[in-house]
Amino acid sequence: METKQCNRCLEHKPLTSFSKKTLRCRQCQGVIWRENRIKAGEDPDLIHQQKKNVKRTLQRLGVDRLPSEWLLNSQRAKETNEHYRKVLEKQKGGCALCGRENSYLGKNKTGALHRDHDDDLHILRGILCLHCNSGIGMFQENTGYMLAAAAYLERYAALPDEGRVRWQKYKTYPTYGVLCEICNQPESVEKKGEIMRPCQDHDHETGFLRGVLCTRCNTGLGKFGDSPQLLRAAVSYLISYGRPPGVSCNRRKNKTKPSRAPKRLGIPEFLEPTGAGRGRPAYRLCADLP
Repeated sequence: METKQCNRCLEHKPLTSFSKKTLRCRQCQGVIWRENRIKAGEDPDLIHQQKKNVKRTLQRLGVDRLPSEWLLNSQRAKETNEHYRKVLEKQKGGCALCGRENSYLGKNKTGALHRDHDDDLHILRGILCLHCNSGIGMFQENTGYMLAAAAYLERYAALPDEGRVRWQKYKTYPTYGVLCEICNQPESVEKKGEIMRPCQDHDHETGFLRGVLCTRCNTGLGKFGDSPQLLRAAVSYLISYGRPPGVSCNRRKNKTKPSRAPKRLGIPEFLEPTGAGRGRPAYRLCADLP
């Protein structure tokens, strides 16, 4: 059996006793972690219990990740969790638009549903899955764009197959200077300091080309699964919560850039500062979980 020497206890132990790319065994790492938590004025046993609470919550919901608003230790988080439960009961445990019980995150992972809010009116709306929530954001919460997108899909679905061109993966199409067929706006998404070229939209089932769309509208169609019914349901959903018809939200104009300090320090979003620690702030797990 292949072994490795710990640089703290100096014992030779099997490789399964070490984490990846570490020189200390798991037992010594646990002792050091416990000592550091006690120095920071924290209770290691309480932190272990909170971690178990997180795992139980994930198992109960059947998801791999929780929304960040569930993991904040504040009065706002308690109100958010209560609102989440009440609205989810009214929606029969699923997304208000598509009815999914969880959000698909890719690579066979799922996440809890997200609470939707109006960026202009600053009110909470319903509970949506990740795809429907981001799809509404791609259309800038503009019901006019969504109705135009539904008509766009229905118009091209009614065309006969004869004479239509099939999409080819590595073939480029002349799209520069063409306005989007849904929002009638030029491309506005930047990448590496340059404006991206508009997208040549195509039907993923038939492979036929449709029209020229901007990046936001093309992505929004994909989020809604190219479904006109789901787009019209999103329009009814927004209007029911008082969204003015045909008006885009000004979220990007009023959005302030958040602090990136926790991300640079590698702090998970379910930790909160304790005020203790030397040189860098100490953090602990938030206790208020659903």
